[in-house]
Amino acid sequence: SFAAMADQREAFARSTGQRFSAISAEALGQLGKTETELIEIESRVEEIASAIAENACDLAPLKTELALLESRAKQLETKGVDDVYTGELSSGKQLAKEAKKDMLKRLEALFSRFDALFADLKSKGVASVPPTPAGSGK
Repeated sequence: SFAAMADQREAFARSTGQRFSAISAEALGQLGKTETELIEIESRVEEIASAIAENACDLAPLKTELALLESRAKQLETKGVDDVYTGELSSGKQLAKEAKKDMLKRLEALFSRFDALFADLKSKGVASVPPTPAGSGK
C-alpha cells in the first residue's frame, strides 16, 4: 500500500539524506491524502458487504450509502489520482507513479465490488431509492 511505501520512502530518505523537491513533496502529500480516503472507503464498503451478506438490517439505506461511496471513489479517482501529474517530478517521480498505479488498481477492484454488491442487493429485491423530483420541495 501507499502507506507502506511512504514508510519505506521516509526510511530511505533518512538513510541517504535525500530530500524531495517541493513539487515532489506536494504530489506525494496529495497522494497520501488520497490513500487515506481510499482506505476509509474500502473499509466502509467491506462493512456494508458484511451487513448485506448477513441481511443484518434494512438494506435500502445501505444501497444509498453504497451509491454515495461509489460517487466519492469516482471523484477520488479523478481528483486524487488522475490530477496528480508525475511528468514534472524528478526526486519523487518513481514513488508517485507506483502509488498512482497501486491506487488505480485498487479503485478498479473497488468499482467491481460496487457492481457485485449492487447486483446482490437487486437480487434481494432492494429497490432503488427514487430521486426527489426537482422543484417538489421535498
